[in-house]
Amino acid sequence: MIRSLNTAAGYALAFAAVGAALAAGILMRDVLEPGVFPPFLVAVTVSALYGGVGPAMLATALSMFASYYVFLEPLYSFAANDSAFSRLVSFRMGTFFAAAVLIIVMGTARSRAIATARRARAETEEARRRMQFLAEASEVLGGSLDYDETLTSVVRLAVAFLADWCSVDMCESDGSMRRIAVSHADPAKAAVVKRAMTYPPDPLGRHPRTIALRTGRSQLVAEIREEDLASAVTDPEQLEVMRQLAYRSAMVVPLVARDETLGVLTFAITESDRRYDATDLVLAEDLARRCALAVDNARLYGAAHEANRTKDRFLATLSHELRSPLNAVVTWAHLLRSGRLDEARTRRALTTIESSARLQARLIEDLLDIARVSSGKLHLEPGSVDLHSTIEASIDVVRAAADEKRLTLDVVTDVERCQVPGDATRLQQVFGNLLGNAVKFTPEGGTVTIELTCGDTEATVVVQDSGAGIAPDQLPRIFEPFQQAGTASVRKGGLGLGLAISRHLIELHHGTIRAESAG
Repeated sequence: MIRSLNTAAGYALAFAAVGAALAAGILMRDVLEPGVFPPFLVAVTVSALYGGVGPAMLATALSMFASYYVFLEPLYSFAANDSAFSRLVSFRMGTFFAAAVLIIVMGTARSRAIATARRARAETEEARRRMQFLAEASEVLGGSLDYDETLTSVVRLAVAFLADWCSVDMCESDGSMRRIAVSHADPAKAAVVKRAMTYPPDPLGRHPRTIALRTGRSQLVAEIREEDLASAVTDPEQLEVMRQLAYRSAMVVPLVARDETLGVLTFAITESDRRYDATDLVLAEDLARRCALAVDNARLYGAAHEANRTKDRFLATLSHELRSPLNAVVTWAHLLRSGRLDEARTRRALTTIESSARLQARLIEDLLDIARVSSGKLHLEPGSVDLHSTIEASIDVVRAAADEKRLTLDVVTDVERCQVPGDATRLQQVFGNLLGNAVKFTPEGGTVTIELTCGDTEATVVVQDSGAGIAPDQLPRIFEPFQQAGTASVRKGGLGLGLAISRHLIELHHGTIRAESAG
């Protein structure tokens, strides 16, 4: 295979080839007479093939001077004897020059064709390697729904193919960032890699990673200088880590799926003199798209799986909640029909049937309300509402249950009236749900407090109880439909719809509702 030499080597080759041709011509003078040019044409050919146009032209000029000086009469002189001889020499030199130019043109064309073919083969091989890398990454990403595990494996693949250093960071539901994995090509830097396992702060938002997360656009930093590190990193410890990693070139690519930025991949060159370019960025973005799709699919699958589990739990709960009062109705109706009940037990039977019927009616109404919420058909009947009297009415509803558990119901307010625009029936439903939950989850002898604060532009109602509290990890979910805090052993019945309905009703009133608990 013909390989072109660098510039200096090409010109050195021209001198060497002409020198070899001169030596060959001298040794074979008797054989070559009167044509002494073949060795020099070989020198030009070699120079054209391996050195290019410049060395070939130099070889041509050197060959013409050497052949004229050494082989043409008068020897070792550039003088001509007569005009006829001069014309002959000029003809020979012109013929040699024409032949040399033809050789140069053909040799250069051949060299360019060979170089083009070599580049094409190299590009084809590089494209094959890149496609193989992406195929391996896709296989890893499709191997598990645990995207922490799959992204960690992808980071290792990237270090083996595309980077000396790679990290992946994911956006959490609370807006924070979590670093899932980092990897480095040099095992000796394990201690530095361990220090980089925590997602670094960037309060000024100048790091390319932060910019990529904010804009959803890839960041290519082909050449990283010391001043670039100092301007992008404000944390001294992080700056020291980056200096020890010796960043030279970097790409930061966001993981985007369905127009949502899920995280970011960071690639860096730290060990070689290679620099990232647009071709590398295209490959990194292709990998990031595959990673984002895998993460999104895993999350969707998890959400669907959780929705199915929630549905199953809801159906089981619904069956139990509807069956319990219905069983009571059927049982007491059967006893009433038998005529064996005295007056006291008859009154108890009628009371139980009535309360069971009301319970079923409330459950059915909750189901209808959540259906209206889902379809956007839950509407308010606006008017002027006195929150103080609405709260008192809600307390009256739960007072019997509170008295049964010997609970203290305290109302704390500094106003007798608090007029706000709203739907009185729906606000009483909200307060009833909150108070009902407080009474349900407060142990006997406890306290439930409801506090009303009325300002010029807004009113605040706080319901507080002395119950066990809610675990912090469950707080974000308690306002979702069919969700109940606590374990199955401590749940107190119900469909888990009251707080979801309450949140929607408060939002329809342009307000907010939240839960707080120390756990």
